[in-house]
Amino acid sequence: VLCAFKHANIDIGSLLEALLIYPEYSDHNITISLVNDPSGIARTLINAERTHNMMLSWTQSFVQEIYQFQMQCLIDKKNGFHFFTKNMTEEQLRNFSIEDLAQRMQTIAPDLWDLFGSLLAADPRINYQRAWVRNRKLTKERSDGDIAMEDVSAAADDDVDEYFQEFGSDEIQLTHEDEDEPENTEEQVKEQFDALKRIKQVLCLSVMMHSSNKQCNTLQSVVGVFLHSCNAPETVQELLAHMGILVVPSTINQVVSSLSAQAETEIRRLGQTFL
Repeated sequence: VLCAFKHANIDIGSLLEALLIYPEYSDHNITISLVNDPSGIARTLINAERTHNMMLSWTQSFVQEIYQFQMQCLIDKKNGFHFFTKNMTEEQLRNFSIEDLAQRMQTIAPDLWDLFGSLLAADPRINYQRAWVRNRKLTKERSDGDIAMEDVSAAADDDVDEYFQEFGSDEIQLTHEDEDEPENTEEQVKEQFDALKRIKQVLCLSVMMHSSNKQCNTLQSVVGVFLHSCNAPETVQELLAHMGILVVPSTINQVVSSLSAQAETEIRRLGQTFL
């Protein structure tokens, strides 16, 4: 076979191109095998020592182009992620939804969404186990009496690592060992973890979108208004702004002033209805 290729002056690339492009070869056994399992050739090239580095470099470049294209789609104005902060209205704040952002991001950039999903749960077994232990701790604390939520959460977080150190992660299973435990505890833990992961995916993509285009600041604007309402120190706001999590404090102040002016106008309008 190799001698025939050499005499016909045909290389492997030309052969594959002919098999996949020209219709007269579409029913050939080799073409059908190639179409049904193209990953076989890719795996061979990846696993071979002489082609491993070259294939790895090409794959990384190819995937990077896909991610960059999807990020460009996300920051495109027509996809609705541009947010004119200074013109923010109360209605926009009321209608803000993390889940809405998540669904749109997942639809427009599915590969990017899956990438961050996998990185945020690189070892989902451990994450589920930690959440399960925390859930048991919270359930026990609540059953013992009324305790401030923040105190319980802090105590639960502190005890999780101690629990793993004492019993070992391999001995903790997501099973219903306690008859008093709800039957769907395992499912509840998974749902809670997945919900938190979606929020983190939105945050990661929002930071990258804002880095690529400053007008993509929907999440950053809402977080900024929230922190302002909590009287967060300006140094904290500046730190988070540098991290890309919210807009700069000066912009937040302008937003608050605009919202206050809108509220004042609405109050006057309501007051006039009583005249």
